[in-house]
Amino acid sequence: MPIRSERRFISLTKVSPGMMVEFTYSKKSGGTGKYTVLVVDPSRENEHASEPQLHGFIINELNDAQLIEFFASFGKSINLDSTDRRASVMEGLNTDEAYTTFASSKYVKSRSYRTFNISGISQLRQVLLGSVE
Repeated sequence: MPIRSERRFISLTKVSPGMMVEFTYSKKSGGTGKYTVLVVDPSRENEHASEPQLHGFIINELNDAQLIEFFASFGKSINLDSTDRRASVMEGLNTDEAYTTFASSKYVKSRSYRTFNISGISQLRQVLLGSVE
């Protein structure tokens, strides 16, 4: 069974760094897209944005092996404990540190680091890891 076998609806206030989430995003320019994201910061505020933003890496098309390799590139321990499937995949993922690690990695040209305005996010689900067995 794939490690990303189940999803559950979650409130944005419950999202933490290191979680994998899936959501629909409505762009200001119109149109929508569906994204699977490794969250780096669920609600970062800065002087350049008009509202808080979710920061993360788009991981839509990665298979399980590629996903594990991508996680390992951050040098953090990976939580694939099937008894605690709602926990973050990576504990202690820090926005600035994660971006710096990403920017100097082999993934910088193939992975997208994105920011999403909180108001554009809907149908938010946490991607639960591990088997239900």
